[in-house]
Amino acid sequence: MDIDPIYDGIVDGTRDPGDLSWTRRKLQLMALEKAKAGPADARLGALRVAAVLGPKDGLPIAQQLVRDADPRVRTWAFNQAVAARDLGLAAIRDAADGADAELALAAFDLLNRWVDQASVATARRCLQAKDARVRAAAAQLLGNIGGNAIRLDLGRLADGDGDDAVRTAASEAMRRLSGDLPKAVRTPWWDETPPTMPMPPPVGGAAPATAAPVADPTPVTDTVPAPASTDLVPVPAPDPAPEAPAAPTEPAWTGRDGRFAVLPAPLPTETRALARLLGMVAPADRPAVLDALRPLDGKALSDLLLGHTPGGDPALGRGLCLAVAGLGKTGALSKVRQLQGDAHPGVRAAAAEAVGAIGAAAAIPALSSQLDDPDPGARAAVITALADLAVRVRRPDLARDALGRLRGDLPDEVATALGAARARLGG
Repeated sequence: MDIDPIYDGIVDGTRDPGDLSWTRRKLQLMALEKAKAGPADARLGALRVAAVLGPKDGLPIAQQLVRDADPRVRTWAFNQAVAARDLGLAAIRDAADGADAELALAAFDLLNRWVDQASVATARRCLQAKDARVRAAAAQLLGNIGGNAIRLDLGRLADGDGDDAVRTAASEAMRRLSGDLPKAVRTPWWDETPPTMPMPPPVGGAAPATAAPVADPTPVTDTVPAPASTDLVPVPAPDPAPEAPAAPTEPAWTGRDGRFAVLPAPLPTETRALARLLGMVAPADRPAVLDALRPLDGKALSDLLLGHTPGGDPALGRGLCLAVAGLGKTGALSKVRQLQGDAHPGVRAAAAEAVGAIGAAAAIPALSSQLDDPDPGARAAVITALADLAVRVRRPDLARDALGRLRGDLPDEVATALGAARARLGG
């Protein structure tokens, strides 16, 4: 059966998708392609398909569109990420780092209530945001999740920002880091029952009435008020037609073992789709994707890498780094090293893996500087990559010196990687 009529029927609201067991993956890949370019209606249609697929398979589509140029598209994408609860955190971080100040404020409120430790890089960048409310929200979050390395940035804000609210938020954040004020306690923003991913109105259908904004969220703490209202931007009400039930709650792709995408059959044939898929599948499935990438035009892969910037689509960024490593493209390592500071831990982990696989001895100091990554999974990947690189270039002493600086209680994932690395390095 042709997938096109099913996809188009979901987009225009004229068709029940029925049993998704054989169409799910095809619908997801088609929606990802439609979400890349074209008119806003096509991207809204991709979000309708994402809502039918549910959080597990729909979130990659929503994350791709959460910073879309069209306000309707990015608002629907953001609301789908919020409905996915903690599975949507990566997309919510992307919204916090976007140009839409209202969505950024809503995102920071959620990240603050979740006390999202993986948001350090995002919040740090947003201390330079044009909107003073966003700067204040970023400072507030850093007060709850940051460490001593953040003090200098917050101090500059507290002393020199032109907005009173920003200076106050930065000062209070520094007091939290010092222990003078309590840090926030993690509070889920969702209800007991996970909501169904909201579905945009049918493309080309009659315009429904505007929905009311969501209720004001509860502040993170009693001592620091939220920097601004975090009501979600109102969007048109969902289509009254019955929606497909949300998929069972499962971990979204994060780039860690056990949380990977299923390898589709057949594999896509377009370079970008393959690179993105490489960033989502388990290590055991990577050789199949690399084999499909290998005979394709190498320039297309290089162009994708050159055009990708830190903070972009994390699945694509991760896949490009892994492709560089798997295909031995040493000439692309300078671009990969730029992604070692990406906002998404999965991209940082893949960039470290690429440097460890094909980098030179001169890359050891730069890789060592990533050993304080705030995400345990990314830090474990850096440790493993450092050992790989040092063994390969026969300089285990350099890696041993760097790893010797790791002290104190470490997360299990980091401790395991550190023990394995030291065993390989002979120390």
